[in-house]
Amino acid sequence: AAPVAKLLERGVNVALGTDGPCSNNDLDMWEEMRSAAFLQKLSCGNPCVLPAFEVLRMATVNGARAIGLGDRLGRIEEGMLADVLLVDMRKPHLSPCNDVIANLVYCAKSSDVDCVVVDGRIVVENGRLCGTDVAALCEAVARRTGEIKARCADR
Repeated sequence: AAPVAKLLERGVNVALGTDGPCSNNDLDMWEEMRSAAFLQKLSCGNPCVLPAFEVLRMATVNGARAIGLGDRLGRIEEGMLADVLLVDMRKPHLSPCNDVIANLVYCAKSSDVDCVVVDGRIVVENGRLCGTDVAALCEAVARRTGEIKARCADR
């Protein structure tokens, strides 16, 4: 495991992301946050290392910095791009809620996301992708994947 806690102590900008379905069959940032937190606690032998707030920062503010957009993304404040998501916290696995950030990092699931706004435009509403035929998109991805595999096999 990467020494994330030590890197953060030394001022290194550590960010979280997903590397796609080619390596872990998932693009779920909620699982990445939870895994990152738990992995550090285990590898350091310290249940207090890398608290939920720091993990959330790694997935938001630090991620924006990592891609060179820290001046436009990652925070909710005037002048920043309007990227926001709403999480339905009225689920049994999110109750009771003694610490919102801890609940988001340790308990929330991607299926709890109700609405996503990107640059002021709603792209997910009521948990569904807006303006995209998901079935057609999945079919197109499967078709392209087959084409890529065929080209690789020809080499």
